[in-house]
Amino acid sequence: MRLTVENLGPVVSADIAFADLTLLVGPQATGKSLFLQTLKLAFDFPVIKKELKRFGFVWNSVSPGLIELVYGEGTASVWNAATRVTLNDKVVDLGRNPKNASKEERIFYIPAQRVMTLKSGWPRPFTDYESGDPYALKHFSEQLRLMMETGLGQGSGEEGSNVFPHSRRIKSQLKQAIEDSVYQAGNIKVDADRRKRLMLKVGDSNLPFMTWSAGQREFLPLLLGMYYLLPPGKHTKRTDVDLVVIEEPEMGLHPKAIQAFMLLVFELISRDYKVAISTHSPVLLELAWVLAAMREAKAGPDELLQLFQLKPSAAVRAIFEKVITARVGVHSFSRAADGSVRSRDISSLDAGAADEATADWGGLTSFASRASDIVSSLMSQI
Repeated sequence: MRLTVENLGPVVSADIAFADLTLLVGPQATGKSLFLQTLKLAFDFPVIKKELKRFGFVWNSVSPGLIELVYGEGTASVWNAATRVTLNDKVVDLGRNPKNASKEERIFYIPAQRVMTLKSGWPRPFTDYESGDPYALKHFSEQLRLMMETGLGQGSGEEGSNVFPHSRRIKSQLKQAIEDSVYQAGNIKVDADRRKRLMLKVGDSNLPFMTWSAGQREFLPLLLGMYYLLPPGKHTKRTDVDLVVIEEPEMGLHPKAIQAFMLLVFELISRDYKVAISTHSPVLLELAWVLAAMREAKAGPDELLQLFQLKPSAAVRAIFEKVITARVGVHSFSRAADGSVRSRDISSLDAGAADEATADWGGLTSFASRASDIVSSLMSQI
């Protein structure tokens, strides 16, 4: 899957061929989210139009009406007469539907504003949003709502109304990593006594959503998104989804929680999903660096077990054996002095590269490098 854009908002030029795991890095407001939303628009355009009409959202023309319904209010000018978008070398024309278009959305999109989906601890319906809210946010919220209201956490038996931990959704070692780094001894349950909502049960206390820590609130929609993509039973993946987009999964999370989430991403990759992530976290770049080195060295899963401090198990080894052969791409979005943004491939992550964006990992290591130089200089003077 390859997307090329020219003159889309601040993005003058961006060309990305998506790998098994693709990371997009760069400062704020350099067009990473715009690029990823354009990928979804280009790939799922006919279904997006159908969904918007189904929920009563209307527009008079392709631009600006449809553009604002997709990207959000005030974005009409990002797509103009000079904009050119190609998907897999075919020009995207918003004026007409492509031939042989899929009837299902092929890209599952977890937006950066995901915590907004959980109003008082329960996913909001599509129609609860304003017309100016981005389509990706509304649709993600609606998918979570449907999943929750069609059975998740409502079952009988030992787990009862447990949403987390839930043994049929996540492998035990991955579940343990989430418990240790995010929810500790707490269980997430459905509380239907007053109204349907998710509560965090800690000891004898039932805590409503707004009393949780910021990290616990941010992690929940990520977790529910993983539940959607990791169905229980004989099916290893959702057959209608080709690529998973996740914006800034690190928001509000401690590095250990980020590592726990990346274990879930690894499971997605092991189930043959492609995953694209926009990030400002050095943790994810360090992980990409390790994976590249392991692939080059034709290493086994032991180094990943050591990195994540996990005990060996057949289930986790199977995931890691698939991941260490995966293709990883890293792309930097950077702004020039004139305000224009371009992407570049920095997948080598070579700290000795002449290209500054590659050497400092799209700006994520430059501060640490300067701090290290200063400390080294000061220590040499003692």
